Amino acid sequence: MRELPKLREGELTPGIYARVVGKRVRAYPSLALARARRKGVLLKGSVSVQLRGQVRIRRRTYWRTTDGQYLEARVLREYRPSSFEGVNEEAIAELPPTFAWAQSRTRPSAAVEVRTAPDAQAARETVLPPRTLVAVKELSEDGHWVSIAEDQWVARDDLHVAWFSHAPPQVEPGSRWLDVDLDAQVLVAYEGERPVYATLISSGKQGTDTPEGLFRIWIKFAEADMTGSGTAGNDTYRVATVPWTMFFQDDYALHTAYWHDRFGQPMSHGCVNLSPKDARALYAWAAPQVPVGWSMVHATEDAPGSWIRIRGQARPTGKPRKVAVAATRGRAVAVSSPRTR
Repeated sequence: MRELPKLREGELTPGIYARVVGKRVRAYPSLALARARRKGVLLKGSVSVQLRGQVRIRRRTYWRTTDGQYLEARVLREYRPSSFEGVNEEAIAELPPTFAWAQSRTRPSAAVEVRTAPDAQAARETVLPPRTLVAVKELSEDGHWVSIAEDQWVARDDLHVAWFSHAPPQVEPGSRWLDVDLDAQVLVAYEGERPVYATLISSGKQGTDTPEGLFRIWIKFAEADMTGSGTAGNDTYRVATVPWTMFFQDDYALHTAYWHDRFGQPMSHGCVNLSPKDARALYAWAAPQVPVGWSMVHATEDAPGSWIRIRGQARPTGKPRKVAVAATRGRAVAVSSPRTR
């Protein structure tokens, strides 16, 4: 028996994924029809596929997808899944009582500037690579700057703080639960009151917001196909075999996002996006447990799913908000084609 989905050594995701590019792209339902270039299905909207193998037809290379279709290699652009991962319990124990990832909300790939005083006109002390972990010591009087060390200040909007919190009353002592802070774009996993994992996430973009509230994981899939449409109703998408998916409210889920590396920013259609390493770790950790070799498990009365609290509305990119220092450490639906990602 092997853990599903299967990973080869060194892989972040189970195999190769690609997006379809170009106009009027056709997928052929069999190799024979691809050779004859007949009865190709015209693809619409945004389509991502998982690739299984290549074949040469005359002078053209075709990929076979996991659903048995054939696409020309020239219309596919391979994804490079993110290698980012959060911090586990051992790492948290070595970090300051309150910490954050330094990453700009307006320019996530840019270095973060550290000033000698809480003022944009103050001298620049140094710069930090994106996603550097830093201490959170104090806030400036206006709440727009954070001290990370003596005479070192970072703009509040350039930090994603892991604010530790108490468990909701519904969580039984010692139980595993997850806390998602939409404003910070941070997820913290707990065992009772003890944080055991923390990482950056990507929640729903404005107009496709992630629901707030207290939920329970009700079903887990090793892989799930996802389809849906945007707010306009005509920008449809189809995403193949999303690994390590945990549904918590109808068809909203925590799951891998192999198609981007912008964790710390709202990016999804309402789900909570995780890096492959984070999604795999939390999938194995959260209840209900998936038996080795199984591809899914449904929560039951005797084996309920972990609680997930989602709070703090995500704010539009680049608009700072005054904050206060936290005193603490801190229904069944068809799921073969979930709608949101």
